[in-house]
Amino acid sequence: MRVATGKGDDGKTRFGGREYFKDDLLIEALGQLDELVSALGMVYLYEPHWDMRAEIREIQDRLLMCARWLCATACGDETDSGELTAFLEELTRKCERLEQELHLEPRQVLPGENMSSTYLDHARVVARRCERRLVSLKRDGEVDPDVVLKVANRLSDYLWLLARRADLQVH
Repeated sequence: MRVATGKGDDGKTRFGGREYFKDDLLIEALGQLDELVSALGMVYLYEPHWDMRAEIREIQDRLLMCARWLCATACGDETDSGELTAFLEELTRKCERLEQELHLEPRQVLPGENMSSTYLDHARVVARRCERRLVSLKRDGEVDPDVVLKVANRLSDYLWLLARRADLQVH
């Protein structure tokens, strides 16, 4: 596979038989999903708890599924959002469980308690930026990222909660 082809030197990229400017809202949203997967890779690398590492890998896989769904939707392919909806419901349940477990008081949080929580907080910020790009894509109206937008929103909540739990854990 050749990577450095020079075909994107004019600021455009192709997929699904269509050409896009690299700052197209769809390309931006896909790039943000990619960045989020990468940020979660840092969480995975520095997370000392093996069960948590497995969960991070699963989330990364699901985010790649979100990107594939967005691509298929943009190309006009029939797409089933059932797996993404199930992931959204799973994230919602996990948020509810963590909220009950942690009994958090409203307070401002400064990242940096430990390595795990800091990387989780960074991934959360990337998830929020991804969410903003998905909102822009939705408002543009060409592609409706509805289920992926909901996943990004819930995932950012979940990452915040995981970071707060990590704050409480001694490494």
